[in-house]
Amino acid sequence: MPGYDAVLQAYGGLMSVNGERDGDPLRVGVPIVDITAAHQAFAGILLALLERSVSGRGQLVDVTLFDAVVSLMHPHTAAYLQSGVVPERTGAAHPTVAPYQVFRTAGEGRLFVAAASDAQFAALADTLGRPSLAEDPRFRFNRDRIGNLGQLLAELQPLFLARNADELAAKLAARGVPASPVNDVAQALSAPQVRHRRMVVSDGAYRGIGVPIKLSRSASVPPRAPTRSGADTSRVLAECGYSVDDIDELRRTGVLGPD
Repeated sequence: MPGYDAVLQAYGGLMSVNGERDGDPLRVGVPIVDITAAHQAFAGILLALLERSVSGRGQLVDVTLFDAVVSLMHPHTAAYLQSGVVPERTGAAHPTVAPYQVFRTAGEGRLFVAAASDAQFAALADTLGRPSLAEDPRFRFNRDRIGNLGQLLAELQPLFLARNADELAAKLAARGVPASPVNDVAQALSAPQVRHRRMVVSDGAYRGIGVPIKLSRSASVPPRAPTRSGADTSRVLAECGYSVDDIDELRRTGVLGPD
């Protein structure tokens, strides 16, 4: 069957767990199934080459979009296979950890907070000026916070609304609480780490994303702008033994197509 990323997101169950609890299923905003299948094909080729160094034999590398999306569904598939309970959409929140979601902050800001442990929740509560929340029997342990999520969010959201997302993220990072403003693409690409990791490259004619894999001994070849059609024809034909006169004659008679 033809493979389209969004169709596979729907068919493979990914769309069913993506979106707000009371909203429609949503596709992931990037072609994540295509990307995952490509990465798996890449890994499969490397595995086959490694095995060939032992056996001396080649083999078929078989990767499908459907297998890729099913493999993406962990831990949802693991939870379903263990419990028989069909996973539901939870928006940006985690189904079994709280607080682990986006909060509205001052102005139009949004902050994602991943207080995945009781210690991190205590640090979060203290940073927000409400250390007593960590001792509240309703919220002391993660199981309590999940069971009383509505009450927890009612306590936390006003505290976030009184604070700036960037400033609060910095304070939480200093306390060991993972958090980040929800950046748009322009904000993400202006991060210092993008420049440090050379993740935006430019050669004048081309400006785009750099190679994310950095090898200690082998420099990556940066992407470049596409060349015009036929730009390399003369060079390739010369390497194949054609003379300059032969190439000119092929071009004059239209064999090489328009310039």
